[in-house]
Amino acid sequence: MIPVLLKKQAYKLDKDAVESGHVSEDQLMDNAGFSLASHVLEKFKNPFNLKIGIIVGKGNNGVDGIIAHYYLSQWNCSSKLILIDKTIKKSLIFSKYNISSDEIIIYNKNINFIEFDLVIDGILGIGNSRKINSEMSSIFNQINKSENIISIDLASGLMANNGMKNDNAINANQTHTMGYPKLGHFINDGLNCSGKIIVHHIGLPKIKKSKYSLIEDSDVKSLLKDVPLDLDKYSSGKLLVIGGSNKYIGAAELSSIAGYRTGAGYVKLVLPTEIQSLLDKKYPELIVEKYNPEKIERMIVWSDSIVFGPGLDIDFNQFKLLINLMKKYDKAIVFDASAFDFFDMGFSIDDCPRKTIFTPHHKELKKLFYRSELSFKNDITLYLDGLIKSLNDRFCLIKGQPNYILDNKGKINLMNHGSSILATAGTGDVLSGVIGSLIAQGYDLYSAAVIGSWIHAEAGEIFVKKYGNKGLIASGLLDNIPSAFRIFLD
Repeated sequence: MIPVLLKKQAYKLDKDAVESGHVSEDQLMDNAGFSLASHVLEKFKNPFNLKIGIIVGKGNNGVDGIIAHYYLSQWNCSSKLILIDKTIKKSLIFSKYNISSDEIIIYNKNINFIEFDLVIDGILGIGNSRKINSEMSSIFNQINKSENIISIDLASGLMANNGMKNDNAINANQTHTMGYPKLGHFINDGLNCSGKIIVHHIGLPKIKKSKYSLIEDSDVKSLLKDVPLDLDKYSSGKLLVIGGSNKYIGAAELSSIAGYRTGAGYVKLVLPTEIQSLLDKKYPELIVEKYNPEKIERMIVWSDSIVFGPGLDIDFNQFKLLINLMKKYDKAIVFDASAFDFFDMGFSIDDCPRKTIFTPHHKELKKLFYRSELSFKNDITLYLDGLIKSLNDRFCLIKGQPNYILDNKGKINLMNHGSSILATAGTGDVLSGVIGSLIAQGYDLYSAAVIGSWIHAEAGEIFVKKYGNKGLIASGLLDNIPSAFRIFLD
């Protein structure tokens, strides 16, 4: 996992590193500028023929840009410094690095950023919280016409903690962040403004604990278990799916088949009697049971895990009966989809079994945890803190881009693998089946959420590689799930 920092944490890390004697402030800045310049030299085609414009403001990322210019110039690259404000020229950094006035341009409206092959944005750093005025917004718009833009640490105009544009922002192709990535890189507007995130290690100490982390493929691989050779259909995971209705016939079926594709040995689907005949007969291995209050207890006892909610249409009394049975037998459940509707009827998180993982999309999240004074987008850190407290040791996977996986220790893990191709009806039902299947096979809820999210996203990426980024339907993911697992075996 890669630690992901909030603005306050980033400042504190720098301050503590300097005050402890781990590294000097001058060395940190030099490392940042040198590392950025080295990347341009090593990774860009024909760097000595590039016309580079580095536009800088008054913040620390502006200093990084000035030092990067120094090294690029030393290596005979064509670099120009563009100061957003003439007062920046008074900074001691110019004399320290012996940067002459000939290398400096004070920004004016006649500058055409399109003329540069590469524009490096060091205007506003992670500390910015001001509204973007019309003049600055105009500069951003001019820069955004450039084909190649690198932002230093954070795209100018983007908020470090919530990833929202402050009216306007730079749309970077790459963001080069110093030390550790910031939360704003991966959420809200940050998804479109940040481009590819490149982390530069500039001498800051390693963070041992972090509330926010980014999941990598190596984390997924480390959680995967070898499959025993002596399994049978009963010992390889018994998954119970409770869902389905006249309106959403296929939702529970998608979850069930995803359970099989993920490796469960035995999947039972409980449906209202009246829609059983409407099921797709494509999957004869799917075992369908009638919803019967007398039988349901035996099926719950039989199961290793339960997916509860895809397309579900039952009354509140039936719902409470099922929840109480799951609590009675201490079952692990994936709480999904239509099950969230019951929060509008007085149901609460504390009414759920302890071994519950909630899997809401953003609309369902408002039913699970609603605070009128908080916005999930604008106040995301406060919102997630409140949600963690309300979960009371339960787990939650918030579906979207990225996925947020909240564990029972108060940690928040981001999974930004995959693309928006998964934004289509039914893909969430597939994900619930994948996670439920993994739990049935013996994975803990956290591991199942991490592995399931990654495999689900990778199944989408396999489709993209074959057919492009349009046209996916949820059932199209099912056959790709085994291939997604195979990637970790190659």
